[in-house]
Amino acid sequence: MRTHSITILTILAMASTACCVCAQEAFQNLNFEMANPIPLVDSPYYPHAVASSNGIPNWTVYLGASTTDWLFLNTVSLGAAAISLQSSTSDFPPIAGNYSVGIQSSVGVEPTSAAVGQIGQIPATAKSLRFYGSTAMQVTFGGQLLSLVELGTGPRYQVVGADISAFAGQTGELKFLMAWPGTPGSRNGSFLDNIEFSTIPEPCALAVAGLGAALLALRPRSAPL
Repeated sequence: MRTHSITILTILAMASTACCVCAQEAFQNLNFEMANPIPLVDSPYYPHAVASSNGIPNWTVYLGASTTDWLFLNTVSLGAAAISLQSSTSDFPPIAGNYSVGIQSSVGVEPTSAAVGQIGQIPATAKSLRFYGSTAMQVTFGGQLLSLVELGTGPRYQVVGADISAFAGQTGELKFLMAWPGTPGSRNGSFLDNIEFSTIPEPCALAVAGLGAALLALRPRSAPL
């Protein structure tokens, strides 16, 4: 009986570990509502700085090729590359929900990109990626650049979509990046929010499918045998 008890406990422990691994693979905090924006007291930007682990849990913050463990809180950069968390008390309120993220590349200073990224598994049924942001962004999965299309517009953002079907079920890093624009005055920043995976195909794919169906309908029919 004791041997059986140990075996059962071992199986339960293995199952629990497997569940934790699966849970960790899924993307988290895609709407940035998990924020716990405690200002960094020892930061020179206090009270406008927060640890990235508190501001945007599960995400990595990139400035150029390097990562950083903090981001701006309720403010934006005047020229340097920066990532910021914007809440309802900011002069730049969230575009959706209680929090949004700002992504700015540098302008007029050393050319530096800015990005946020997260490693996770794309749902097996996913056909498209949707988010509030800008088509000026570069979005990659596993280092592969996604082709973006505007689906609609809001007051301070575009509703953007991308075909993600080729990566369904795969695990990799999803990254949203603003590249250095090269000249002062160019659009160097965007707010980001409401990231989601959809089972609805990206519109371009739907258009191609519709065109194919139309061409088939116009094709001359052969006489019956």
